[in-house]
Amino acid sequence: MKAVGARDIGRYLALSAAVVGVYYLLARLGLLMVLPPYQLAPIYPAAGWGLAVLLVWGLRYMPAVALGSFIVQATMMSEQGGVLPLAAGIGLGAAAQAVAGTLLMRRWCGRPLVLASPREVAGYLAAAALAGGVSPTCATLLLKVFGVISTAQATLVWTVW
Repeated sequence: MKAVGARDIGRYLALSAAVVGVYYLLARLGLLMVLPPYQLAPIYPAAGWGLAVLLVWGLRYMPAVALGSFIVQATMMSEQGGVLPLAAGIGLGAAAQAVAGTLLMRRWCGRPLVLASPREVAGYLAAAALAGGVSPTCATLLLKVFGVISTAQATLVWTVW
């Protein structure tokens, strides 16, 4: 096993900080398109960024994706009187979605991700569709558990998320 030097740690921390910063900016951009009354964005570029980061730089950046999502959710919820455990759970759900997408795409499309054949394109679409349900499911369940939404609202929240 290769020894990890201070330079490697510094590079990892700098890239992680950049991942968090870009995630935050893309999320805030996506949140400019929220749909009332639940303040959900149907287009969320930060989710694509999280997936791209893990596909290109590896799963070791999953904590940065989770932290970026957590910061976005925590700042949104602080404006609405929310709670930090809910923001943490939603952040972990966003990271889990990016991890699921990465693992499925690596398995079904191969590495490197080229999308040169119909099989690879089909694998990519299937992976995106399956992984795309992780974050909405986590978030909707957490919002229900924390009493933010009712059972009747869950389907709409999941669909838009």
